[in-house]
Amino acid sequence: MAFLTTSDGISLAVRDEQLRSPRARIVIVHGYAEYSGRYAELVERLTAHNFECHLFDLRGHGHSGGVPAHVSSFGLYIDDLRLVIQHVRETGRPRVPLLIIAHSLGGLITLELIRREPESCDGVVVSSPFLKPAFEIPMLKKLVARGASRIAPALPFSNTLDPTLLSTDREVVESYASDPLVQRTTTPRWFTEVENAQETVQEHAGEIRSPLLMLLGGDDQVADHRLAEQVFASIGSADKTLRTYEGLRHEVLNELARDTVVNDLLTWLEAHS
Repeated sequence: MAFLTTSDGISLAVRDEQLRSPRARIVIVHGYAEYSGRYAELVERLTAHNFECHLFDLRGHGHSGGVPAHVSSFGLYIDDLRLVIQHVRETGRPRVPLLIIAHSLGGLITLELIRREPESCDGVVVSSPFLKPAFEIPMLKKLVARGASRIAPALPFSNTLDPTLLSTDREVVESYASDPLVQRTTTPRWFTEVENAQETVQEHAGEIRSPLLMLLGGDDQVADHRLAEQVFASIGSADKTLRTYEGLRHEVLNELARDTVVNDLLTWLEAHS
């Protein structure tokens, strides 16, 4: 594990699984409250097919520094991902494609990056992008969070995420629930910054023109998959593919039926490398 220093002095934990002659380099961006270590099985599957993997922990997550599960500006997430991509370009093979696989919050971050900077990578896979919660947040709670974002932006409170909503695989759920590196809190500023980013991506989806694969769970009760399908339809890319898996929950790559999802992922990656 190595560490990169962000523009505001935070240490980002990075792990490079380099290969001798990879067909592509892949940056993996995890979701909210989790960390890159939960992607070991996926990395094993990808490296077996000669895809070189580069992972990092978002600020405030896993082994990275920063206030737990907090961001003062969504743009810092973009800066951090840009920093990791620069690191991969400097340490990896320059003549092979650079692709991104991003989950949930990572998907939101990545979609906003490629909207702003389509040249950042050669293609993107997003699984269950967190474009809107699948559940209704009471207006009073939203108003309190918006007010607290101004006066106590980093105040921690419980994220109330039910691990059973992530997967139908009991082992995945139990592992998540007992993992000490999984974050249990959130902050008001995180809420308002993510909410603003969600609105931006929804409104400007037509500006996204990079090759894209979107993987959705038809029983996702964390991120609104129907809204994601609507956003997908608006995305301006001429090379875009949507896969919705009925009965699968939020972590489609950690589901009991994940072999089907991973095979679809590998097929797309091989076609774009």
